Amino acid sequence: MLSYVSQFAEPPSEYNIESLAHWAVHSILRLPPNSFSRKLINSVAFCSGINPLPIVSYCSAVRYRFAVSEAPYLIQLREEFFSFVGDSSPLPLVGLAQIIPHGGMNSPSILQCLHDTLSLKATYIM
Repeated sequence: MLSYVSQFAEPPSEYNIESLAHWAVHSILRLPPNSFSRKLINSVAFCSGINPLPIVSYCSAVRYRFAVSEAPYLIQLREEFFSFVGDSSPLPLVGLAQIIPHGGMNSPSILQCLHDTLSLKATYIM
């Protein structure tokens, strides 16, 4: 499910996926909770058979792969959106004029998120 959602947008912060990933790796390795830091838990390949990926990096990679595969369509869709909106854009400021409105929601639109990903403006943690 996470792979599917992360193709289009960053997972919402209220799900706290970093914490879930931290707990999951401790569970797989059968370690007591929080005995390794989040940074250490993603670098245990030297002493175990698993090499966990940082979950935020994984989600970003999935989103980037999808955005690149659909890049021509996303660029065309963005151009059509701005040509349709024209001078009626709710964001008249020069710096914000190229941001797609998200209707008062607390996260950007899917199209905006994918364009941010194509231009590498999204969150990337290695």
